[in-house]
Formats: sequence, C-alpha cells, structure tokens
Amino acid sequence: MNTYGSGDKMGMHNDILNGLGLHGQAIVAAMQIMQVNKEHRPTLLQVSKILGVPAADIRRIFKNEENLLIAIAEQGLVRLIDATTKAIVKVDQDDPIGQYMALGDAYLEWADQNRSQFRLITNAAVFDALRTPQTRRYLDSLNELMVRILERARAAGLLHHDEDINTIVVSSRVFAHGLARYIIDSRMKDFRPNEPQLESAKEMLNNFIIRYLGQPARSKLPI
Repeated sequence: MNTYGSGDKMGMHNDILNGLGLHGQAIVAAMQIMQVNKEHRPTLLQVSKILGVPAADIRRIFKNEENLLIAIAEQGLVRLIDATTKAIVKVDQDDPIGQYMALGDAYLEWADQNRSQFRLITNAAVFDALRTPQTRRYLDSLNELMVRILERARAAGLLHHDEDINTIVVSSRVFAHGLARYIIDSRMKDFRPNEPQLESAKEMLNNFIIRYLGQPARSKLPI
C-alpha cells in the first residue's frame, strides 16, 4: 500500500508549511483565515488581500477555492500518514495491539498540532474529504493500515476470529475523532481540568482499544 509518506513528499510539504513561494504563502494565509473563521471557506480574494498581491496571481496557482482547500487538506493528510507510519515502526511488529495504540496516539498528536487542517478535513459542510479523490486516497491508506494491523492481531490469536475488523476500525476512528474534537475545542478539561488535554485523550483512547483488543505486549512484559 502506498502511504504517501516518502521523504521527498514530506520535504515538499514542509516547504509549503514554511510558506516558500506564493503557493505556500497562500496556503499559510488561508490557514490563518481558517483559524479565525473556523467553519467558513477562505476565499482567494481574502488570501490575496492578506498577502498583498493581486487576486489574479493567486488564481494562476489555484483555479478556485476548492483547489486551495484540496492543497491545504492534502498537506495535512501527508503529515498524518507520515506521523502514524513513524509511530507504528517504533513498536515491535510482534505487538500489533501496541502498534494500533501508537497509531491512535499519533493521530491525536497530529490533530492537536494541525488544528485548522483537522477542522477542514473533518467538516464535510466546508470540504468533503471523503468525496474528493485527491484526499480520499490518504484516508483509504490510513484505513487499510489499521485493517492490516488488526489482521496481524487476529493471526497472532489476539483477536477472536469472529470479530468484525471493519467494525473495530470504524469504531476506533469515530472515538478518536471525538476525542480529537474535544482537544481542538478545549473541552477535554471539562472532564479532567487538572490534566493536559492531549494526555487525557490518549489515555481514554488507549483504554478504549484495550477494552476491544486487550493489553499490548509492552504492558505484559515483566517489570
């Protein structure tokens, strides 16, 4: 499976975040607009005004607002795939439950660090990532990765053969999305006011996974 997380691809997208060139500057400007107007699409005219360049210059790069949103979402999803892949390879391949938990932790960290892109990708009223081919491929890639991990867990006897892997994946994604949203909206502190939001969310997600799949091998090692 192509996870779209190669070094060259990440280097290109890091350059975009740093705002190198008008293409990258437009993306950064659009993300600034999204931080203020969280549920609204940035327009090319707004972006051009922030950058102090003619709107025609922006339109030469992005045909319309949809193309701009695709670029923003794709850049965020490349970072998500890269983060989850790196997290998984740090865990022993013989510990699929540990890898699944590491993937969840990486997802929450990504959402916390890329809030504007998380909002965009998960708000179908503004941008439908699932129905946009350029972004759907990344979401499918992540889904396939989760399925493969659970299939290895089943092969290792850690998951009952009657368990529906697709249901576990969907349930995990919905639960993780909800926790991420609580982080983004600063609502996690409503439940645990004295704990860091991200750490609280990770603990809740790990507990959810353990209830479904059992303890990871790293928790079974003798102290």
